[in-house]
Amino acid sequence: MSWSLLEEYGIEYAAPSANAGPDLCHPVAAARAADGATTIVDELGIRKSVPMRAEYRTFRIAPGGKLLADSWRWGIADGYGVPSAESLAILCVTRWELQTRGPTGERVATLDLASLSKRLPLVVSRTWRDTFLLAFADELFDVDLAEVDDAGRLLWYLPAPPDSLGFPGSVQLLRNGNLLVADEFCHVVTELALDGSIVWQLGNWRDPGRHGGRLSSPRTARETHDGTRLVADTRNDRLLAVAADGRITVLPEPEGGLSAPTFAELLPGGNVLLCDAGNRRVVECGSGGEVVWSIGGRAGHRRWFSFPRSVQGLDGGALLVCDTANDRIVVAGGGARSCEPWPLEGGAELFWPRCARILPSGSLLVADGRNSRVLEVTPAGEVTRSLHALGHEAIGHLADPHDVHLLPGGNLLITDSPPGLVLEVDWSGRIHRTIGQDREVDLADPHSAQPLAGGTVMICDSGNDRVLWVRPDGTLARELRAVRSGSSWLRLSRPRHAEVSASGILVIADTGNNRVLAVDGSGALLWELSTVPDSPLPWLDQPRWAQLDEGEVIVCDHCHHRILRLRHEPPGGSSPPPP
Repeated sequence: MSWSLLEEYGIEYAAPSANAGPDLCHPVAAARAADGATTIVDELGIRKSVPMRAEYRTFRIAPGGKLLADSWRWGIADGYGVPSAESLAILCVTRWELQTRGPTGERVATLDLASLSKRLPLVVSRTWRDTFLLAFADELFDVDLAEVDDAGRLLWYLPAPPDSLGFPGSVQLLRNGNLLVADEFCHVVTELALDGSIVWQLGNWRDPGRHGGRLSSPRTARETHDGTRLVADTRNDRLLAVAADGRITVLPEPEGGLSAPTFAELLPGGNVLLCDAGNRRVVECGSGGEVVWSIGGRAGHRRWFSFPRSVQGLDGGALLVCDTANDRIVVAGGGARSCEPWPLEGGAELFWPRCARILPSGSLLVADGRNSRVLEVTPAGEVTRSLHALGHEAIGHLADPHDVHLLPGGNLLITDSPPGLVLEVDWSGRIHRTIGQDREVDLADPHSAQPLAGGTVMICDSGNDRVLWVRPDGTLARELRAVRSGSSWLRLSRPRHAEVSASGILVIADTGNNRVLAVDGSGALLWELSTVPDSPLPWLDQPRWAQLDEGEVIVCDHCHHRILRLRHEPPGGSSPPPP
């Protein structure tokens, strides 16, 4: 099955870089040597579904763009590299090794890390005292930190206290002997003493956002020579400079825009070296954002959306988009340059809305996730109804609704992810039906629920890697954990949305596998969408929503901040058959 791209909403690409270099996927770290060469760590795990398992490739690139070294050419399939004197130290994740390679790739030394931790090595940094700082992790909140010298001698070891460190994206040894850790999962940057105590923290613990002192999945934090701390506030698409006195400034974006920055470091001359991961490039820029040097892919010169979560096709070809991280709902149409926010009365601001649907009345139904409520909003922006409190002792209020449907009788079908519930409620808060609180149907982080004929509800049970069907009496009718494709099976990983189209085809946003699947009634695969033709971003990155309508597929490509409209084409390019 081939695909044709009809529309790509929400992104405007810059001209290709004259210094393109290697084809980067998701650069997460960079370092500049005295000779001007740049070491880049590219994360390929963005395409993988195995939890806590990343795959890295390390490049060393001359100032003019010539490739000097490539860890793949050395036979290292998962190498996270850091400069070490005149050599390159490569963390070989699945081998539990730290290899030192010379300028021509010859192996100079190998440190065995297996004796340090039973967990997989996650990230490494070179310290100011010419040692290595390592983080190990297999699961969230199951992290070890250690420092070793060049001979592999263990200098200290710190098992992080339970619930103190979720998932370190970077670790740095500070001059005072403490550790600076960027915690992607808990959305904080933390300074830890070697006894595990917290000395300083930026961001709200497990409370992501853009405002109110919040961060969102910060990938790295680095302290500079003057005590300033540069923070890659990744999902907020910004770089922060935190001065020694606590003042916080947002650094100017580099020319060509900034999307999902994962790394920033101050160079000796005052410029900033950064990884613009969403644009698949590494950039050196001046104090005003002017680009001095760049390597990698085409930048998104402008983006209209930030981590969109839902999309609905409207009459006339327009799209209703839940522009989640921008805290708004927009109507997009007429190409990527047309994007009109849905009005909202003062004082009713949204906070990470997860889903929006047009009602038959023309009003808007919104799952206003981080505000823990569901709203009905008129086209003029008036909030006519709001639901937060629930009339139930054990379920006092909504937590973070991710999906909502208006049922024929006027009730609401709400998917409330944190407590693992799908609820049928009325606007007064009275609960008429609860799914997810019994042994037979135990939900984990459900993201969507669709009402079907006869009262059956289809649920995308993300945390359990499945789609399931629940009868009106609450019993489990069917579950789907893998899709049959010939003699093989395609296992689901963190599916975020499932929807049966008008033609009876089940479409699944198989988010953890970066693909969209279409499935027939028997559970067999009809087609798979994972690559995007004729686009500078040729693959999907955590698609969160997909809708099939008359042979066209609309996809919410979450981490690429775009909405795609595609059509599947039969061989030979003739007119496509009906779905």
